[in-house]
Amino acid sequence: MEIKINSFLKDMHKFSDEKDYFSFFYKSKTHVMINLTLGSSKKNTYTYEDLCRKLSPKFSSRSTIQSILNEGYNRKYFDKIVNIADKREKYFKLNPFTKKKLEIWVNRQKEIFLL
Repeated sequence: MEIKINSFLKDMHKFSDEKDYFSFFYKSKTHVMINLTLGSSKKNTYTYEDLCRKLSPKFSSRSTIQSILNEGYNRKYFDKIVNIADKREKYFKLNPFTKKKLEIWVNRQKEIFLL
C-alpha cells in the first residue's frame, strides 16, 4: 500500500507542477471535483446550476463554482455552449484537449493502483 500512496503523491506533485491544465486541475479540491464531474458526464455537458446541485454547499460555494467555470473557460479548458432557447442558460463541457489530458491522468491512476 505504501508504494501506491507514494506513487500517487509523486504523480500529484509532478502533475501539479505543470504550467498547463494540471496546474489548474490541482488548484483546489473544487477544481478537481468540477473537472472530474465534467469528465464523467454521459450527457457531456452541465449547466452552472447542475454543478451547484451536484456539489454540496459544504464542499464549495456557488461563487467559487462560478469562478472556476469562468477560469476554465477563459483558459480554454472548458467549452461553453449557450442554450439557443434560453440564452441565460450555458452548458459547460471539457474541450477535446482537456479530455485527452484527463484521460492521461485516469490511465496513470489505473497504473498506480493496479500495481
